[in-house]
Amino acid sequence: MTIAELARALPWRKFAPRAVLGVALAMVAASSVLILSRADPTVGVLVAGQSLQAGQPVSQLELVTKQVASADGLIESVDRTRLSEWVLTTPLEKGEPLLRSVLSNPEQVVAGNQFALELPESRAVLGRLAAGDHIDIYATFASNTGGEAPAARLLAAGVYVIEAHTNETGLGGEQMVQMIVAVNDALALDLAGAVNNAELNLVKQEAT
Repeated sequence: MTIAELARALPWRKFAPRAVLGVALAMVAASSVLILSRADPTVGVLVAGQSLQAGQPVSQLELVTKQVASADGLIESVDRTRLSEWVLTTPLEKGEPLLRSVLSNPEQVVAGNQFALELPESRAVLGRLAAGDHIDIYATFASNTGGEAPAARLLAAGVYVIEAHTNETGLGGEQMVQMIVAVNDALALDLAGAVNNAELNLVKQEAT
């Protein structure tokens, strides 16, 4: 029975005023004890269950769940399946937390190379990019003839973003998006040519 139900069930008319006050104060005290005794909410994060060697996918790692007050910067246990193919790049000792910084996306491993891009915010999804995003890169090349409009084409689709952040490094304090993307040899060659000879625009793919 809850405190409220107990209060409704008591025959208040039979009690003297002082008794009623005493009962009310006792109920308030009981409520305070219940509130104070409630455990603070926690979240489960992944930590190494034993010493772990680099080069293994998350699905093969001996990981355990530890309850903490905040998962900021850590990987929650509910994300283990989603990250099952990610590869550990740094050895961990038993009890150390699993961090995103010590994992490598399999797409990054396949692509191998890293390419740096710096674009105005207006051409880079207003800077709303983060590590782990996938982007399509469009290049608009100026026409060789005076009468034709510049030609735009899809340079690459589904490019993996390794790092991304925004700085005021452009002329007049313009917001610039600086990023590192995973590329293969062919895409690296295309981007190197397009950076100086075309206007690049990014489209962020919808997360799946």
